[in-house]
Amino acid sequence: MSKPDERYMEETIERYLATIDVEPLLAVNDDIAAEPAATYGETPKEYHTIPNKFYRPKLALVPEELAAFVKSTQPREWNKLVERTGGENQAMLRLAERVSKEIDQHGTIKVLRMEKVDAGEGAYVRLMYNHPASDKTPELIELYGKNRLGVMRQVHYSEQDTKLSIDMAIFLNGLPIITLELKNELTGQTHHNAIKQYMCNRKVKGEKLLESDKKKGIFRCLVHFAVGTEQVFMTTMLDGKDTYFLPYNKTFTNHGVESDGYRTDYLWKDVLRRDSILDLVSYYINVHTETKKVFDKKTEQLVEKKSTALIFPRWHQRRAVQRLIKDIQKRGSGHNYLIQHSAGSGKSHTITWLTYRLQVFINIFQMRKHCLTVLS
Repeated sequence: MSKPDERYMEETIERYLATIDVEPLLAVNDDIAAEPAATYGETPKEYHTIPNKFYRPKLALVPEELAAFVKSTQPREWNKLVERTGGENQAMLRLAERVSKEIDQHGTIKVLRMEKVDAGEGAYVRLMYNHPASDKTPELIELYGKNRLGVMRQVHYSEQDTKLSIDMAIFLNGLPIITLELKNELTGQTHHNAIKQYMCNRKVKGEKLLESDKKKGIFRCLVHFAVGTEQVFMTTMLDGKDTYFLPYNKTFTNHGVESDGYRTDYLWKDVLRRDSILDLVSYYINVHTETKKVFDKKTEQLVEKKSTALIFPRWHQRRAVQRLIKDIQKRGSGHNYLIQHSAGSGKSHTITWLTYRLQVFINIFQMRKHCLTVLS
């Protein structure tokens, strides 16, 4: 039985993520083989633990992690930074400052997907590597394997009040992309208390990790999870008491979901796994701008109103796309499927993600005679 406190829940998540061996990278087909896993030394893990002392609230990232990623994947650009700044420590700080400014201007998801980010001193770097769509580039498969996934507990995110902390955060190459507030029902608290904590106790203004600019479409953290032992809720933008949380459950209220531990452990045993996170960042998460006509009471006319949101796939959307892609990989094309989505559950986004993944699938297998048609 789980111990009745959030600290044990933190330990459980950290232990799980940081002790899973990285699965060997396999080629998509038999044309070329990926590099085999090393048979000596310690087996690499999907995640590693980052001590919270390394987090820099002013920059909203971990400079040491960012520098380690760039150094291992782009040594030429890293050496250029070191030479022109006067040393590795100076290069690390220059890189961190430049990346933080880029995120301030463009948002995390856009910066992560950029081919080149200006690191200063004439150096340009990439901040992550997707899994290659083609299996003919083993060097890119190797670079994909060098992405650094880290988990940090008790993240002291505030410059204004250094005692404030969020229970956990997930980092990709030094950039915080996910936060989690945890609650255990055995202490008398549920996901509702985590939601309340985000809405009422997490001041957003002036806190770089939590801030976002909806009008400009700039979002730093990609999703915030309110995690209980029975249910999970999520939001992509914190806005005080106006924050809108959506359920991230496998079923309605997770009724009937079975587990040998917490009922919500699918979050870290599936969604937060290494390949899953990189897949979400590469192909799913996006900034969506929508224009609607609304009635203006002052002018008594219809006017266009734009709304911008960061879209993170909910459990049922991600599951639908994954199941279809896996079945097509197994059986090929030419089969019929039915996806059941209730009203307001994001059918359009599911269709978009599925279409995009199918196009990637067609490109991988060079299925030139195939095309995609979407009827709406």
